[in-house]
Parts: sequence; C-alpha cells; structure tokens
Amino acid sequence: MFLAVDLALAASLTALEAATLIAFLFAESLKKWAVHGGHVAGAKVRFYLVLTLGPTGAAAAGYGFRQAGLSAAWISQALVALALVLLLTLELGTDCHAWATRRLNRRHLVRKRRRVRGLSGE
Repeated sequence: MFLAVDLALAASLTALEAATLIAFLFAESLKKWAVHGGHVAGAKVRFYLVLTLGPTGAAAAGYGFRQAGLSAAWISQALVALALVLLLTLELGTDCHAWATRRLNRRHLVRKRRRVRGLSGE
C-alpha cells in the first residue's frame, strides 16, 4: 500500500510539473505569435525565472519526500530538478555565446571603422 502511494505521488507530481511547463511554453509561444514573431518584452526573464524556481521547488519537495520516506517521489523530484537545471544551463550557454559573438563582431566593426577613418584622413 505504501509503495503504491509513493509511486502514484511520484507519477502524478512529475506529470503535473511537465504539464505546467508545457502550458507555460504554449502561453509564451502564443505571445510570440501575437506579435508576428517579433520581440516579446520580458520573455527571457520569465523563462529564466521558471527554470530557476522549478528546480528549487522540486528540490524542496524532494527533501520533504525524503524526510517522509517516500523514495520514489524523492527520486522523481530529483530527476525533474536535474532536467530543469540542465535545460537552464543549455539556455544560458546559448545566450552567453550569442552575447559574446555580438560583442566580438561589434568590436571588430568599430576597429574597422577607425582604420578606414584613419586612412581617409578625416
């Protein structure tokens, strides 16, 4: 009986977290669609907030499940937290790469313009 409750709790919480994340991503994609693919203010911040609070909540719930002796629920929450942290890491890595590339390209362009101005005698 106790194992069945543990497994049911683990499965239902994992399904609930997945459904919540899917609903959030759907709502964000609707906002993007509404502006015809343009920029949506605060989209990155909301995404980072969800991917930061998600693992924090999962870890807190997992700790409570561990204290209560619900090992399957604890392990499932740990895996959900790990998946969300990996997704956050991938997203931040992509954004940092894009920022560094823009910065390098901007520096290169500024140096090129200075070189051209110096040659033209302005």
